[in-house]
Amino acid sequence: MLAEGERFTCEAHDPHIALECEVLRTYEVSSRRHYPKVLDVGGSDHDARTATWNAQSAARREYRYRGTLDDAAPLPEYALGLFAAIVAGPLVMPSAWLPEVMGLPDVFETYNEVARLLSEAPDRFIEQTSGILAADASGRVLELWVRGFVHGMAFNDAAWKSALDDDAFRRRFMPIAGVMEMYSSPAKREWLCDRELREKFSLGCAIAAVELTRYSAPNCAVANIFQRSPFHAQSDRADALATGRHGVIAWGEPMLHEIVLPETEPETEWVRGRALQKVSPLRTHARLQLALAKKLDRWAEGRGEVGTEWRFRVAPPGEVRRPLVPDVAYVSNDRLRPLSDEELELPPLAPDVAVEILSPGNRRIDIDDKIETYLRAGSSLVLIVDPRRRVVELHDRFAVALLSENDAIEHSALPGFTYSVGELFGVLKRA
Repeated sequence: MLAEGERFTCEAHDPHIALECEVLRTYEVSSRRHYPKVLDVGGSDHDARTATWNAQSAARREYRYRGTLDDAAPLPEYALGLFAAIVAGPLVMPSAWLPEVMGLPDVFETYNEVARLLSEAPDRFIEQTSGILAADASGRVLELWVRGFVHGMAFNDAAWKSALDDDAFRRRFMPIAGVMEMYSSPAKREWLCDRELREKFSLGCAIAAVELTRYSAPNCAVANIFQRSPFHAQSDRADALATGRHGVIAWGEPMLHEIVLPETEPETEWVRGRALQKVSPLRTHARLQLALAKKLDRWAEGRGEVGTEWRFRVAPPGEVRRPLVPDVAYVSNDRLRPLSDEELELPPLAPDVAVEILSPGNRRIDIDDKIETYLRAGSSLVLIVDPRRRVVELHDRFAVALLSENDAIEHSALPGFTYSVGELFGVLKRA
């Protein structure tokens, strides 16, 4: 209970009204249906009637949920809703939400089961989830699931807001929004106790999660969501968890296995934690790309393969695998030979040499991130061609060289290869 004189701040339905509340006096009631009363409204900046109603609603919410929300997070229904939002909505990197759920029991198993059902067995997800949510006569389980879902949305709030601007996406979200409205309003909260209404909303929320997953899937899919090595413990795990003792348990690092993006034109890559579509190439870019690819292809005969806009699945040690698409790439036969035919089309490695040709729309911070990613993932050399400054940058794991038009592109990663920078930029001259 709140003590007399205690102050609390509540979020009002009207975002322009800040609710600073104080408990003026307490009294005993026989039922929780006797909500707190607003005895006084200070200030005259807003219409007193509106302010009174919003403060009354806020006081009721505070009374009803005081001391319970923090305890709600570990409950399985809350976790199921949270994971449903993470799987169904815009992509969220595990580093954003893992720290908040590591205290949950069987967190990896629960997440994987939600992800598996939503992606592979949606009918089973609908049946199982709606049954769980509708079974509780108080409506509290349905409320917890939706609260968890809303919490999951907060991990990528900007992307959710953007997605909800789309009419089709917003329509799929309506059942969840309906439950949010009911548990936020004291006048409507008891509607969740109505069996027929609760069953309809429980089914609607489960279907909404499936529909949102289907809607989001073409935009970004995540493969092999979690992998975890077996744990090793000096003390018995069950005993340690049951007694609260801090047994030394060494878990394998939870890891998002791979980011999989759709094929687009121009290509889309994963750079600095987000999907980034490449700049559509203009004449300058196209001419330089063609010239470098032809020169490298002649040199690579018998050594390896050269390709343009070749998509690679790049993974620096200990990091998520993600797609990068260099403008020109070279991979040696020694590294291609172990790959299957399928892997050859989309190699799970970084190229020996990656070439990026700068365009006016490129941001240097993104280019630097790609350079670092290539080199940490195993590339021996990254070439950055800057047509505006008429220079070529050579990046390897030990140094950076800046070549002008009087220099030649040469490097130990390309034994015997030489290409004058002036000759390269010469292809830009008009006939």
